[in-house]
Amino acid sequence: QGWSSSVQMSDKSDTRVVSFGAIANSTTSLTANILATINFNAASVLEDSHAGHVPASNWYRIPVSGYYDLDASVTLTNTTSEYQSTVRIQIDSTGTGSSFSDIFQGVAAKATSTASQNLQVRTSGVKYLTGGSLVRVQANSTINNTVLSSASISGTQLNIRRRSGPEAIAATETIAVRATNTAGTNIPNTG
Repeated sequence: QGWSSSVQMSDKSDTRVVSFGAIANSTTSLTANILATINFNAASVLEDSHAGHVPASNWYRIPVSGYYDLDASVTLTNTTSEYQSTVRIQIDSTGTGSSFSDIFQGVAAKATSTASQNLQVRTSGVKYLTGGSLVRVQANSTINNTVLSSASISGTQLNIRRRSGPEAIAATETIAVRATNTAGTNIPNTG
């Protein structure tokens, strides 16, 4: 008879998938040099594995602590003016909605005033977030402008994905093994 074991290590045990994706389906007006929260209402949500979206506030509540891939992009309307725009992914680790801070920021500029064209601003990154933290996207522009919806053009979106499980075994982890022999041979305990 042979030996066998079935072990699930703690570094592989947490495989809960957290996934959120939304494409803005309504426009957001930007007043020059003032930050505005991007409108991801309930109808704009493509997927929400843990029902973390808070439509009334345009927030996403992180359901499970872990490392998250965060990606946001904002597309601004055609204009013949020169301008600069910023998109920010912000978090509130208190979960109250009163203490947001920037974690990732992207900047883009339209440097010519001769042609009318859309401007897309994007930012992304990986961040450890605790359960209950809030995520939102804000944008601003150096001129009065409009963030386009997906009805106009695809490109104003927010995507959040949790990376599965921790990558290392905890220092306090114990691995225990018990062996038996049914063939009558002695197994010396020399350990």
